[in-house]
Amino acid sequence: MTNIQLKPLTKQVKTNLEYYNLWSDLKVYNFDNDSIQLLNGKPLEKLQPSESISNDKTRSEQEQQGNDREWIFPIGMDEKLTMSQTDFVFDCIRLVENERPKRIIAGMVNNDGTIVYYFIHDGIVRPRKS
Repeated sequence: MTNIQLKPLTKQVKTNLEYYNLWSDLKVYNFDNDSIQLLNGKPLEKLQPSESISNDKTRSEQEQQGNDREWIFPIGMDEKLTMSQTDFVFDCIRLVENERPKRIIAGMVNNDGTIVYYFIHDGIVRPRKS
């Protein structure tokens, strides 16, 4: 990481991912004059597959396909996240990867330091079958 000043939320989420969830190769990206910071890294184990991948593919094909890196958007629990802000985050990632990701992860930080992670999909996704 080269001279990037981490915002407190970004630092907290990065520390949680790195030391508690054991993610590797975490990188910080600044967008919109440093008003938005996104994290990008590799989880220890593959997260649930994106449901936008065709159902006729086997699990091993899904695991071999694509990038194992995930994008994380740190946000405070008391902050309001609008659809246009979410769309802007997907567009920011497009600047790095030349395409929009199928999903991002919102790392929501509570006042007590608890961090909860939520998938945010780009578009409509069918519910998983139990």
